[in-house]
Amino acid sequence: MSFKKLIWIVLPLVFVLMAGCAPQILYVDVEVTAPPQVQLVEITATPSPAPPTPTPGPPTATPTPTLTPTPPPPSALLEPMNYQPQTYNNCGPCSIAILLGYYDHWITQREVNERVAPGPSSCQIANYMSYYQLKGRAFIIREPTDAARHLLANGIPVIAGQRLSLEEPIGHYRVVKGYDDEAQEFITDDPLQRMGPDHRIPYDTFDELSYSFVAVYPPDQDLLVRTLMRDFRSYEIYECR
Repeated sequence: MSFKKLIWIVLPLVFVLMAGCAPQILYVDVEVTAPPQVQLVEITATPSPAPPTPTPGPPTATPTPTLTPTPPPPSALLEPMNYQPQTYNNCGPCSIAILLGYYDHWITQREVNERVAPGPSSCQIANYMSYYQLKGRAFIIREPTDAARHLLANGIPVIAGQRLSLEEPIGHYRVVKGYDDEAQEFITDDPLQRMGPDHRIPYDTFDELSYSFVAVYPPDQDLLVRTLMRDFRSYEIYECR
């Protein structure tokens, strides 16, 4: 066999062999699974529960001041007083000066006249007491003897608006500072010199003469005084306020 013919036989075999030896590329279908979706949840801070609102209980009652008036003993006398005889028509201012001695204020009626003229009203007398950190209340009296005895028993002196006497229907002020149940008499300091200090007036006469009282006392006794005077049908003179 000629060489040329051999070439034509061998070459096709070489190509066949080479074709059989070529590497095969395998294509494999791979199912790609998508990553799982993460659901984003908005997280809000949960507030702590508010403490329960306390349920208001019943209102606390404000204690009412208790009154403990002293029952009248058989007698009482408030001393000392700053006795002085009145000048002309000056029984009101003079009575103020007399009574203030009981509260340790030693003044003259002339000093009182700097603010209170002769012939004052009960209201003017009551209002003057604030200059000495005292309380004055003026009352129209219905039961003079009982009211005066209870005030005096509780240490409260009185300036009484009265007639001068049963025979002399002249308006007059005098300080009532004590009483005596056994004698049935009040003890007064009367600015009119002819009557003077420690002037006594029988209970029944006192009732007929009296038409007004000015009670004079420390402010913390105000409730006590108003209660006592109401109990004895006395009416405050409201024009004084």
